[in-house]
Parts: sequence; structure tokens; C-alpha cells
Amino acid sequence: MPIGQKFRGLILRLFGGLSRLSVDKARTFGLENLPEGGFLLLPNNLSGLDAVTLQLACPRPIRFIVNESIYRVEWLNPFFRSRGAIPMPSVRAEEALCEAANRVRQGETVCMLAEAELIRPGMPIQLRKEFELIARLSEEPVVPVWLDRLSMSSFPSEREKHFFKRSNWFSTPVAVAFGKPISKDAFNIGLARERLLELGELCFENRPGLDDHLGRATIRGLRRHQFREAIIDGIDHRRMKGGDLLAVSIALSRLIKKHSGRRVAVVLPPGIGSVVANAAITLAAKTPVNLNFTVGRAALQSAIQQGEIRLAISAEPVIKASPGIPWTQELYRLENVVSELKAKIGL
Repeated sequence: MPIGQKFRGLILRLFGGLSRLSVDKARTFGLENLPEGGFLLLPNNLSGLDAVTLQLACPRPIRFIVNESIYRVEWLNPFFRSRGAIPMPSVRAEEALCEAANRVRQGETVCMLAEAELIRPGMPIQLRKEFELIARLSEEPVVPVWLDRLSMSSFPSEREKHFFKRSNWFSTPVAVAFGKPISKDAFNIGLARERLLELGELCFENRPGLDDHLGRATIRGLRRHQFREAIIDGIDHRRMKGGDLLAVSIALSRLIKKHSGRRVAVVLPPGIGSVVANAAITLAAKTPVNLNFTVGRAALQSAIQQGEIRLAISAEPVIKASPGIPWTQELYRLENVVSELKAKIGL
């Protein structure tokens, strides 16, 4: 076997193994939504190893529609050919789209992997008009699928100089969520985008760690980096280390716990004081509500009433400069917070 073929085979096995590591610890949702017949699979984006991961997560074989420039990449071509991928030229792509629609009508699962969709993870969803055209030609349903927390960069293209990026394949669990099929009559780009965002919300809600209390995570993080600078104030360039931030926040949280109510307002400009206040409220198992004291009295009163806020953390200069805030009537100010912060961090 020529050396080039051996190298391409090694690369494909490596990528398959890395994808398998991700899929083995992935959470898959909505497999019951996959139709028995043919359908068009509509992903939020496909970048890097996402195509391999999607195939490993899907129980049905997937025939990809691939931009011709990507299909011709020497070391990727064996994978695409093994999956029976359909190359799509940049011009006069009607033949490739018609073939894709025919494959769907014959009961296959087809997924478009066009260059416009090879975007960096986290970028806005880009849906091309070809999706809608294939759906209407095939007269079969479209199944949205969301791939969450896949960390490779996109396939190499003219816009990319590097393929390999620093990645956390081995530590970041991924999720793949299949949505309910959208019929050919109801399908449009707006509805497809809405369904994808709903699947993204589902995946985010099920991310590991979100069931932990934010206060516990704050304590663990600040303890782990107690000698590292945690805050640099951009106004006066004061600095605070993680350990000092944790100590001050714990002291302030004990004062906040004495007061009833689930929410506590923070009326401070951006800086060390507002960070300490937010951390302390979190450690007190309450929700911080940062109020913009420049928006006017009516807006502040509305926010206070809707949030059922009775306690605020502020400083004397802010109070004097904010006559629109109903300090004495509707909002009780924690009297000793100002002196506490002054003593601890020189606010």
C-alpha cells in the first residue's frame, strides 16, 4: 500500500477514535424523533469532527452533501467516499441538490455539509436556501439536530490557516439532540432556526455542572486560585487576589443572610465593589440584581417592584448621585455595607 494511503488511513482512524471518545461520553436526546423513512438532517453547524461525531451518534447511515472543494481534500476524500457523499460544485449545483432529494425520497438520511456551514463553534446559525430547496424537492420531513460543545475548528478552507486548534476532546462532554420532524409543507428557514435554538436550549440545560450551586463553584474557584489576582479595576487599577475576594465576600454574605427576600439589588458602578457585592449575594444563596442608576426613577421603580426587591448594596457617592432611587420608601439600604466595604477594600 502506498505511504500516502497508509497516512490517510491513519488520520481517519485517529479522527474516528477521537470522535468515538466524544460520543462515548455524549448525551443523545430525541432518537425517537427520527422517522422510519427518508429525511433531511438539518444541523446547527458542522465543523471539524462534527460530521464524524454526528454519524457515530445517529443510528442511521448519513449521506453528506459536501462542497466540492472540501470533498477534494486528499486526506478527507476517503472518508467522504466511504459514506457515499455527494460533492456539490460552487456553481450549477442543481444536479447535486436533485440527487440529494432523490436519495431522501429513496429512504436515506441526507445532511448538507456546505462550506457556508463550516463555521466556528458558537457562531450564529447560518441556514442556506439549499436546505429548503432539497426539502421541497424530496417532499420528505426535515429533522433539526443540535451538536453541543464540539470543540474542533472547521475543515481547512481558504479562510482557515490551521486545522488543529487547542482542544478539550477528553474533558468536555458533548450532546447531540434530534428534534421533531418538520413536514415539507411547514418547513421554512425561520421555523428551522427556531427549532434549532430550542434544541440548543435543551442541550444547555442538561450540561453537567449546571445543577451545582453557583456559590459552591465560586468558593471552589477562589480557593483554588487564592494567590492569583482575580480582579483588576479598570478605573483606578486596584487589584484583588482570589483569597481576599473570597474572605470579603463571605463576611458580607453573613450580613446579607440576615435579611429576608430572594433578590438583592446592587447599585454600584463597575469595579471591585460591584464584584464583591455580587459574589457575596451569591454566597448568601440569593440572586443579585444589578440596577443601572442612570436610567431614571420610573424605570428603577418598575424594576424594584417587579423584582420584589427590598434590600440594596450601594455606596454613599452613588446614593447622593442617584436621587431617582426610592431609598427610603420602597428600597431598604443595608446601612453597614458601605463601611464594611470601605474597611475591607477601600471603596
